[in-house]
Amino acid sequence: MAVTNCALCLRDLPIFEGIEIKSFEDICSGTTKKVFQKGELIFSQGSPADTIFLIKEGSAKLAQVTEDGREVILSILGKGDIVGETALFQRREHLASAIALEESKVCSISHKQMEKLIMDQPLLAMQLITNLGKKFYSVMEQKSELYSQTVEQRVLKLLVRLAREHGQPVPEGCLIPLKLTQQDIANMLGVSRVMVVQVLKELRKANRLDKQGKYYVLRDRCF
Repeated sequence: MAVTNCALCLRDLPIFEGIEIKSFEDICSGTTKKVFQKGELIFSQGSPADTIFLIKEGSAKLAQVTEDGREVILSILGKGDIVGETALFQRREHLASAIALEESKVCSISHKQMEKLIMDQPLLAMQLITNLGKKFYSVMEQKSELYSQTVEQRVLKLLVRLAREHGQPVPEGCLIPLKLTQQDIANMLGVSRVMVVQVLKELRKANRLDKQGKYYVLRDRCF
């Protein structure tokens, strides 16, 4: 991959904002860009956590399989999101799998390469800390969603959070550009798909939710 192409792969992602293009010159040879199809593994639970992945286009879910075989979705990743950055702090196995929700372009960079870039660009370290802080806050929000009083409240809080994190303004409200299935939503909230189907139907009937193709639209402004 040419230096220019590599820099474009990484530099226009939010986490690299303000980083000079020359800083990428020494790491580009080992940076890769790959297209993952829907359902394809970006990395798997239990594999070595030695690479950092950045979502260039598309979306993915970070999912963990429990001892009893259930899938629990820990987070949804969209364009500009970074995953696997904990490899910078401790080299262990991935505790969850990252799976493409649709055709997705993903840039990857090794732990060693990222470490060098941080040494050259201290600004990047601060941006990584900010990114981790946002993720921690999102996890706390997700936990609160699990203990909301009703399934309707839990589904609505989840959609509001995803709209805030990924939403795009459209005339009808706020489009969530993530191809989420009803089962995905159920797996994020720890409820049955049947209950999610009923709640989504009620929200659409109350004109609080709409759908454009495979995307949900909240009937509200983007946050």
